[in-house]
Amino acid sequence: MRRIRDRRWVAASLAACLVVLPSLVVAADNATVGATVTVAPIVIELSLSAPQATVGDRVQARATVTNLGPSAVGPIDLTLRADSGGVRIQGDATKTNRKLAPGKEWSVSWTVCGRQAGSFVLLATARLGQVSIDSVAHVLTITPRPGKSC
Repeated sequence: MRRIRDRRWVAASLAACLVVLPSLVVAADNATVGATVTVAPIVIELSLSAPQATVGDRVQARATVTNLGPSAVGPIDLTLRADSGGVRIQGDATKTNRKLAPGKEWSVSWTVCGRQAGSFVLLATARLGQVSIDSVAHVLTITPRPGKSC
């Protein structure tokens, strides 16, 4: 189990895990709007093997989900998403982990190929029940290369 020494990082990570789900509570003569706070004990990190590539080159995207909670969670669906068709995610974009033990990490890698020149946003999303948590987005810049494709 990895020891976490930076309490500010832990606080920021836990704050990032809070999801507010609206609810409506109706009393006899008035109505109030409240909120239910659900804490998902996981954090997600995304990294790219390179921030730039040329058309036809392959880049590795790696997402790691960490269970910061005291008990096992699952199933977790982890999906790599791109903002357009300018990059191709090879294979299944979604992977599933049935149960992640407390304090453990789960990493998934995908191969991404640039189909056309441009800058494209990649994002990993972990879904645990009805809660979705996004990684920090990364920009992958693809430069032109005539005659190459994925």
